[in-house]
Amino acid sequence: MSKNKRNRIRIIPGIIANDFWRKIIALFFAILVWERVTARLDVPLKMHGIPVSISMPGYVLLENRQVKIDIGLNGSQQQFNKITTNDIKIAVTIQNPKEGLNKLTISQHNITVPKGVSISSINPKEIDIYIDEKITKKVPVKLIYSGSLLEGYAINPLLIIPQEVTITGPESIIGKMEYMKTDPIVLRKDFVEDFDCQSKIDTENKNIAVNPKEISARIEVFKEFEIRKFKNIPIKPLGYIQNSNKMQIKTNNALVIVEGLKNIIEVTTSDEIRVFIDLSNIEKPGEYTLNVQCLLENNNLSVKEISPKTVNVLITK
Repeated sequence: MSKNKRNRIRIIPGIIANDFWRKIIALFFAILVWERVTARLDVPLKMHGIPVSISMPGYVLLENRQVKIDIGLNGSQQQFNKITTNDIKIAVTIQNPKEGLNKLTISQHNITVPKGVSISSINPKEIDIYIDEKITKKVPVKLIYSGSLLEGYAINPLLIIPQEVTITGPESIIGKMEYMKTDPIVLRKDFVEDFDCQSKIDTENKNIAVNPKEISARIEVFKEFEIRKFKNIPIKPLGYIQNSNKMQIKTNNALVIVEGLKNIIEVTTSDEIRVFIDLSNIEKPGEYTLNVQCLLENNNLSVKEISPKTVNVLITK
């Protein structure tokens, strides 16, 4: 043995130096056994927000919430390293439920935990819940839109499939509902023709079950026309009358009904409507019945009706 090696061994106490490598191996196995034993010792664990499944045939929760509790567990660290909230099941059946306030009591027999794990605490053990009778009914679908079309265009739902959906939930809520809205159907300014779309039913209250949850629709896009009445439009003569003659119109004003695009007709004024009678064919004095005519400054508008259609005109010297 070299001198340096003998010096190193002299530094180690005799009790350790004697069978040194055998003792190192024994220490390694002792640590390994200690870790395995420790992994199997019971240690506490807190699990928070475990959902509670509630069974109460014919009744449902009024609150729009999921009942959750915290539980304490005992088990080995090795088990807890793998456990998740999904491994814990809590199921409670309410016997003889009643409408309104009920006490939900949770005990250990309501909780299922993995093998080898025990329950040490439940918090809370009692929860106040409000329940109501469960009913089912059919209601119509109401389409909701967002965005906008090009000015002067409008929409009309030609087809909705299905037109009604079935809803199930608390009687105090379902009983008041007259329809179910869809999620907004987006409109854009480049929509100038009919289009097909799908939309989900908007279920704001999670306690309401809807079937089906989605509808299909065909939406008509059309130019939006409107009819508007213009009263007391003066009837004016058009044409030449000799200076020696005088004219008298028996009816001086007319009612004109105009049709056109909504955005145009809404801003149209009576000054843009010209009502007249044509005198160009009258050559001598007398009483005449002439047609009442109308000219519109905007070519996008049309005359639906003029009243009166004719007027009596007296021409005298």
